Amino acid sequence: MRTGYATDHRGLAWLHRSLAEEQAAHGLVFNPLRDAFQRDPERVYAELRHRSPVHRSRLLDCWVVTRYADIARVLREHTLFRSSPDTTTQDLVDPYVTLDPGRPSLFMLDPPDHTRLRGAVREAFAPEALRQLTPRLEDCVREVVTALGRPGDRVDLVAGFATVLPLRVLDLLTGLDLHTVPGVTGWVDRIVSGLEPIATVRTAEQALAAYRELGACLDERLAAPAREGTLHRSLTRDVEAGRLSDAEARQLLMFLVLAGTRTVSDFLAGAARELAALPPGAPQRRCVDSALVDDLIARTSPVQIVARTAAAATAVGGRNISAGDRLLLVLASANRDPDRTGRELAFGGGIHRCVGARLARLEGRAALSCLLATFPGMRPVEAVPARRCVTLRGWDRVIVHL
Repeated sequence: MRTGYATDHRGLAWLHRSLAEEQAAHGLVFNPLRDAFQRDPERVYAELRHRSPVHRSRLLDCWVVTRYADIARVLREHTLFRSSPDTTTQDLVDPYVTLDPGRPSLFMLDPPDHTRLRGAVREAFAPEALRQLTPRLEDCVREVVTALGRPGDRVDLVAGFATVLPLRVLDLLTGLDLHTVPGVTGWVDRIVSGLEPIATVRTAEQALAAYRELGACLDERLAAPAREGTLHRSLTRDVEAGRLSDAEARQLLMFLVLAGTRTVSDFLAGAARELAALPPGAPQRRCVDSALVDDLIARTSPVQIVARTAAAATAVGGRNISAGDRLLLVLASANRDPDRTGRELAFGGGIHRCVGARLARLEGRAALSCLLATFPGMRPVEAVPARRCVTLRGWDRVIVHL
């Protein structure tokens, strides 16, 4: 059985050999361990788009796909490019497999299970449901923004704004009140760190421990009576009616906690950083409309990469892909591709396009609008990106003067 972290037989000699072989084969390498990549991944992706858009990574044992047209096609053809990694020939599989192999997450399932489970949560994110949620969401936003401080204060928007708000909003939807549990955001951060394809064995062990702690917390909350009008209640009804198992309902909520907090947090931090850096009189600082939110989502692309497995031999971008080959689709690169011809792919595409995309946009517009209206003189001080990030683009700190 693959562990996802079977790296004991590997070391610096193997790493250097892999990079040398990749350099000889392609004339360039994809090395996400380099500091230069962590500082400016887009420069690396731009070079790959130009010179090797479907690039064989020896280090990650997979194909790295960077052009919009190729990525959009792979996302669209879900029967040929599967979300489940079970049939992969790759030695190092998606780390999420190791966290809970008996209960796969929604983003690692294919139809018909994916269709059935997605349907269980789809109504919670429908336009009418979000319209009803909006007044409470806006109240929550004002409360979080007001608590940041006074104009002129020096604050970290990651700690006081970007990590606080998504969990509060998710609680409005689910009714689980996880924001009252001090350890939740730390558990999510450690789990996400373990999902990186360059995660170490130690990071993986910490991720597994955090996953179990978060799971125990969820089990405790799910055992309590479910409040009417919450996702907790609707999933409970599905379990009682036999449409879902207890394990499936729990895993759906686990997925929403992981996907609906950290990714939105990374977006809010990155978007606030960009807006704070604009001149005080810039139009974008006066009006955060839907078009600006969409542009910020495309530029920041908090989910940088998603993975697919080829179900049969095919070709992508002129490269021969074998059955079982794993492809890393760089959504961040697709969104910045000068030849992009369609909508942004920050939320993925095809049947796996993020079910919470509408909520993320609504939350982003409300949060950023309130932040700039409350602190119109906000200016940047320091922004420190999180290290060792490939799948997600996060921030350790975004310091501003309010």
